[in-house]
Amino acid sequence: MAIAPRDERLLWEQFRATCNAVFNARDAKRKDEDVRKQEFRRALEDLCLQFEQLAQETDKDDQTLRRLQRELQEKWSRQPREAGPGSRDLESRFGKSKTAVDAMIAARTRSREAAVWGTLAAKERLCEALDRLVQAGAAAGEAGTETADKQASTQEEWAAMPALPAAWEQKLLARRDAALRALGDAAAASEFVKRMAKEAEPRRQVLLALELSLGLDSPAEVQAQRLALQVMQLKDRFKGTMAAAETAGEQLLGWCVRPGVAGELDRQRCERIFSRIGVMREKA
Repeated sequence: MAIAPRDERLLWEQFRATCNAVFNARDAKRKDEDVRKQEFRRALEDLCLQFEQLAQETDKDDQTLRRLQRELQEKWSRQPREAGPGSRDLESRFGKSKTAVDAMIAARTRSREAAVWGTLAAKERLCEALDRLVQAGAAAGEAGTETADKQASTQEEWAAMPALPAAWEQKLLARRDAALRALGDAAAASEFVKRMAKEAEPRRQVLLALELSLGLDSPAEVQAQRLALQVMQLKDRFKGTMAAAETAGEQLLGWCVRPGVAGELDRQRCERIFSRIGVMREKA
């Protein structure tokens, strides 16, 4: 059946209009999808940027950093994303920035832990200075003659230093305060000097044990004692009777809380031990 030219033209125009409507709708949908993908990508890029900036923060404490890290992680998990190389690149970028935040917090923690040993060393040296005064006063027959000025200056110097962990601080304070009491009381000074003499050998044994456990050299004059300690430890290990060993930090704290005045050589040994433990904590 033949179609009049005018009708054929009308049908063609209707067909073309229908096709154009389909094509336009498809193009609009594709543009909407492209816009949505770009919005998703910008949102993910912004989260990556926030995480990267978080890794550069220096004025926030660890607790705040952890909280912000969790919040960003939750936002990232809820954020829609498209599959493909671009998404994988952002996943990698986000993972690297999260790792950078973890590394920064870990480094700060190690630095604080290492600083603790420096504070412990400083407070132990202050305690030893007091012990030395007590010892010198007893030797000169002037025990118990120090005034309250010394107590005030010592407490002021102590307060200027950072606080140690509570249990450590309490033990060091006990040593400090015992020395301060001895400086103002002759009877207390006499007892304190006796205690220092009693603690002298245990303190030397602790230094030796620490040098052995930390792989540090010991002075030539104590090599025989070091060998004897090694043999004893081997025997205990062989018999299965070796008690749970204290950590090097616990041993060093035990040395610090015992009153006494270290000789020049023992002081050098102790400083090497403090240094080694501090380095170990920074690298841990």
